[in-house]
Amino acid sequence: MTSKLSKITSGYHTFIDNQVLTADQLNEFVTYLDDQSRLAKVFLHGAGVVCGFSVKLNEQPGNDSSIEIEQGVGITTDGDLLQLKEPVPPEKYLDLNEPVPLFKTAQLVEDKVVYTHYKKFTDEIVGYDAFKKNSGVIDLWEIFPEPGDNAVKLNNLKLDDKVVLLYLESYANNGNLCTSIDCDNQGIEQVRKLRVLLTTENGAKQIIKNDPVFLWHNIAEKYTQLPEIKLPRVTLLNVANIGSLRNSFLSAISQTVLSKLKVGYNTIMEHFGQPSVSAKIDQLLKFNSNESASLVDFQYRYDLLADLIDTYNEIKKLLLHINVECSPAIESFPKHLMLGRLQETEAYKTYRHRMYKSPLSATEQKNRNKVLSLISRTQHLLSDYKFSLTESIQAIRITPSQLNGELGCRAIPCYYEITSGLLHSWSFEKTGNLKQDYNLSYNVDNLADVPEVQEPLNFATDEFNFLRIEGHLGLDAIECRDQISSLIRTHGLNLICRVIHLDNDEDSLSGFIKKHTQLEHRAGVTKGGTFVLVAQENKVVADLFLPYRVVESSQQECCSLMECSYPWISSLKYLNNLARSTKGTQSRNKVMPENYLLQVVEYRINGQNLINGTTTISIPLKQIFFRRIHAITEALNTRFDKGVVFDFNESQKRFVITRAKEDSFVLRLRDITLNYRNPVYTYSNKGMFRNNLIFRADAMRCRDLKKYNPAFYEALQDKIAPMNKDDDYGKFKDKWAKWNLLKERIVTHPEIQRLKLTRMIVRSGQLPSEILAQVRSLKADFQTMVETQLQFKLDGDWVTGDWVNSAMLDYYRAHKKDTHDDLVLFIKLRKFLHSETGITKLSIYITNQAYDADFDELIEKYNSFADIYFGAPSGENAISL
Repeated sequence: MTSKLSKITSGYHTFIDNQVLTADQLNEFVTYLDDQSRLAKVFLHGAGVVCGFSVKLNEQPGNDSSIEIEQGVGITTDGDLLQLKEPVPPEKYLDLNEPVPLFKTAQLVEDKVVYTHYKKFTDEIVGYDAFKKNSGVIDLWEIFPEPGDNAVKLNNLKLDDKVVLLYLESYANNGNLCTSIDCDNQGIEQVRKLRVLLTTENGAKQIIKNDPVFLWHNIAEKYTQLPEIKLPRVTLLNVANIGSLRNSFLSAISQTVLSKLKVGYNTIMEHFGQPSVSAKIDQLLKFNSNESASLVDFQYRYDLLADLIDTYNEIKKLLLHINVECSPAIESFPKHLMLGRLQETEAYKTYRHRMYKSPLSATEQKNRNKVLSLISRTQHLLSDYKFSLTESIQAIRITPSQLNGELGCRAIPCYYEITSGLLHSWSFEKTGNLKQDYNLSYNVDNLADVPEVQEPLNFATDEFNFLRIEGHLGLDAIECRDQISSLIRTHGLNLICRVIHLDNDEDSLSGFIKKHTQLEHRAGVTKGGTFVLVAQENKVVADLFLPYRVVESSQQECCSLMECSYPWISSLKYLNNLARSTKGTQSRNKVMPENYLLQVVEYRINGQNLINGTTTISIPLKQIFFRRIHAITEALNTRFDKGVVFDFNESQKRFVITRAKEDSFVLRLRDITLNYRNPVYTYSNKGMFRNNLIFRADAMRCRDLKKYNPAFYEALQDKIAPMNKDDDYGKFKDKWAKWNLLKERIVTHPEIQRLKLTRMIVRSGQLPSEILAQVRSLKADFQTMVETQLQFKLDGDWVTGDWVNSAMLDYYRAHKKDTHDDLVLFIKLRKFLHSETGITKLSIYITNQAYDADFDELIEKYNSFADIYFGAPSGENAISL
């Protein structure tokens, strides 16, 4: 049988009046239109199973077997549109007594067809090429929805190993010619009969043997065999010197990870006809002990592994979504469609045609192009990796980037040579917009010669959350820190830089790591974080970062403190009346003030002026109405954040100033809210004065504050604090590791999924509905207490995945004897480690409001539901409510 599209009619004749038409002229016109219709379907829409055609085997003891096939739509590579039609009994198929042959009037099936009988199918009429095997045909059986024409029940056929396919039997029926002038059957009848067939797995393999479209897109089996690869985290806990630091990174590049990476990439490369990358991976990432000791770029080798894993996972994510064909081979499945096994043995559909779409109507073409781009990127990551202290280092540079997300969204690291191939394959999106040279990178020579690419820090960086810092390896550590600090000041960047010297105190790095367990290497730092330069012999050998600021120990040292209290210059009664005036009716005689105005005339500490000239501080009376003198002390502390500390003692109703005991200070100010000629009051370490006269003999009351030196104890902790000691006979051995494992595993627990609970809460909408309702009530109640818009944050167990709600406890009570249930084990271990048995309370922070006793009633009201704090949360996972 020849496919219709194997020869395409490219033209046809037009006709004139009274012309005698030949059979060739008529057939040419019909064939041309038929070819155009078929070409449009296959090459503008696609080929394969569009939808439906699901198959189901019904086999129950004592009942007749049956096969259900749902109605569907499919297109063969010869342009035939296949759908199930109401079956026509074989004996009536060519019944000449029918006014119109039944095969011309069959109706489409609305729902499904249930097949109960079968008979052997030998394909004697057509001899379809796809069914041929050696000198015969593969094993085939046709199935019918009712008995007839020697068909027998399906019970007599082994069904669980069979594959279903649709076959459009197409041939010319030469045996029904009519010679009468008015005969409806003039010409040769072209028969198109859809047959539903079964074959064996071996038969299916023979069919797809010559089906290049199916073979290339049959990637599901390969996909399931691709290994899951995650980047191992570097363990820094026991790092004390350059050797152990280097080994910690190289140990993370384990042979297990490399083996998985090579297996995964080789499978992908083979499928796309690309050369293996195994040798190059071994060359760059497989080390022996001698190489390990001499590697200066051990962190960048680890980064290269991270880049390869990220690219691999991007490719893997797209592999099942590239079923697109620009020009499908016509011989692939010209007259048949495979619908799959009757009983599927895999997690995916085997021996079933997918819909291989045309690029015109498919986003899958973009996916396929992106996969090819990612494969090219992989090859360039390996071929363009080049780093040496002599060639790579030009100057210290800071480049805006992204911490996470797809690799193409980040800046190109310094350890890659910026070749044309790398640029074109780094970011698929930028290359698609002809902006491949607008990628950001440490190496800018081959990038666009525009300011926003050459000097990106001179432009807004709001879209970036990470800053790559490169060019410092092998340089003087102090000079590097100073250069980075200079760049920070010049460009107003939100980060700080610290140096840790390995050889000055070999315990300093381990002590620092012990205090800051979030330390990791990403060749840069997040905004608001600390960039740590690790130095040996004052040369930078590595870098780490923390997502928060760490102040130098020397900056934390202090001295003995003196706390003195004084009367405030304005009486509380006066302030209350002034604040309440904003709530009353405005005077017609004069404008009532909206702000409390303090004029600071002089402010000195140890003779050093903190202000030049007179300074006026304005405090909204609305704030004083709610917060009293606390609003004033906060305004003073905010304005003079490098001076003495101001506070107010509510029980004594006195203004409090805390200073270094040995320091002297002078603060002269007056209230000018209603009168610019009010007296000037002076606060000092010698007393309180009014217009330079002693205000009252007992105005100042002082006390020593015994202050400890945190830097001393911090150093002491670093040096002698024991680690991993256990005097409880191993009571907690491995318990915390098990706790973290269970916390991850219950994310996919059936009960958690049934309840549609999100374990790792990253936004308030993911909280359980009953919790959300209480949160809304709490927020509304607290908001009624103040006029400013309160800001709420959630921290603690609810954002770290350690929480338990009432539904989980109900499940635990019903299944607590099941020692293999992860959720049960999680709740039991929670009691053991945390001594908690009930519903987890929320830790809610009100970040823009200081505590006031007026809130106590509400705090008590919600005590069983939430712990309320005033101030900023300390956890990095805190979210807004």
